Amino acid sequence: MDCVDCHNRATHIFQSPNDLLDKAMGEGKIDKTLPFVKREALKILDPPNTSLAVADTKIEAIRNFYQTNYPAVSVNKQPQINTTVDQLKQIAVLTTFPDMNVDYNTHLDFSNHQNGSGCFRCHGKLVASSGPNTGKIISADCNLCHTSVNPGDISAKAIPHSLEGRRNCLACHGLDSKIKPFPADHLAYPLSSCTSCHAVAPSTTPPITKTAPAITHGIQNIVNCLDCHSIDKIVPFPVDHSGYDSSTCTSCHAVQAVAASSVPHSVTNLTDCTTCHGASAKNNLPVSHLTWPDSTCTLCHSAQPVTVPAVLHPISGLGANCLNCHSSGNLVIPQNHQGLKVTICTRCHSVNFQSARSIPHSLTGRSDCLSCHSSGSQVVPASHNSYVNNFCTLCHSVNIQSGPSIPHLTSGAGSSCLSCHGITQTIGSAHSSYSNSDCASCHTVSLISAPRLPHSIRDDCLGCHSGNVPGSHSSYTNNSCALCHTR
Repeated sequence: MDCVDCHNRATHIFQSPNDLLDKAMGEGKIDKTLPFVKREALKILDPPNTSLAVADTKIEAIRNFYQTNYPAVSVNKQPQINTTVDQLKQIAVLTTFPDMNVDYNTHLDFSNHQNGSGCFRCHGKLVASSGPNTGKIISADCNLCHTSVNPGDISAKAIPHSLEGRRNCLACHGLDSKIKPFPADHLAYPLSSCTSCHAVAPSTTPPITKTAPAITHGIQNIVNCLDCHSIDKIVPFPVDHSGYDSSTCTSCHAVQAVAASSVPHSVTNLTDCTTCHGASAKNNLPVSHLTWPDSTCTLCHSAQPVTVPAVLHPISGLGANCLNCHSSGNLVIPQNHQGLKVTICTRCHSVNFQSARSIPHSLTGRSDCLSCHSSGSQVVPASHNSYVNNFCTLCHSVNIQSGPSIPHLTSGAGSSCLSCHGITQTIGSAHSSYSNSDCASCHTVSLISAPRLPHSIRDDCLGCHSGNVPGSHSSYTNNSCALCHTR
């Protein structure tokens, strides 16, 4: 046995993969929530590999382990897996020395009495063969190597916060932490030893412990508190918080979201709340909110759209002002909408247009729909009573229906189509309420080729032609003849 078998701390310390993995996980460099991450890492690193190339190949394969056994973790925690691979490669460098033919098992570190019997292989067992203690068993007294100090005599800083819910001191106090890193000479100390010197400050101690302001909004989906709370942002943190990481905020600041009013409309694709809720808007925001950006609104105000009447007509081509129609009559907007900008109507009122009957005739020269549709069989529904003429084409589109053409001249036929077509050529029941002026809306004149009269027109055509008129003319009267037969 050589002295360096035990007393090797002044030279190179060969740490085990197990210890290095614990340290990396304790410092948050390896995500300990990855399923079986330590088990799989130890399979790769212990026993030590024959070369770094072999170790790196095995380490890369840990990606396949998660892809095969935990596909969701492989996708959702890809960055953490990448970091784990990098850390394992660093640990391999510290535990793989094939050229020197040594590893952590060659010269074990007994400093914490965790690896085997260590010091007690000799101390308390072997007998000194020389020196003043010759013939005596080598002392196993701790003070032979360790200087005992009364914990009460140690001037260590008190812990100014509760330890409840805080199991990993290194999350805030690791060597790489920006908050309160521990001294370099604490590097090898395990987490369990912190309270050996550092006591939690008693509540009677003047304000080492203090109540931190609550977080008054939800923190779901918030990745970085510093987006709003850094020095030059909305609510800047105190100067003594400079360097603190977002992950530490809830260690002192509890979430106590306030009950804020809900947003009664959808916020999808809305990026500028101050358009409607600015200082000079109808629903202006409180003075305390004036400097807050739109991105913070939904932290407190959740979208809970209310049920409102739908817009029952198309809105394309109507211009930008709903108030052209909805400022009076039974279509007037509610009192609490007075002053709202017309550009926001569709944020609550969605367009739900139901197909309406088409207009079967041309509108040329017709500006007053109600001159025909206020009575008779084509009267407007009661729900339309307050509508004015220029509303009609919002829902009713023009779709001209071609009726049978008029095969005769209309000039000289009198002013009443019904003088012939109400008796001899009965019109359909759907036309029963139509007036003479309606006919040309659908029926156009298209003259047929009829024989010309070889004589002057007489009053009693049938006096001569009653025996030889076509069967289709049997019901025609004398005054019908000249409509088609001209001289």
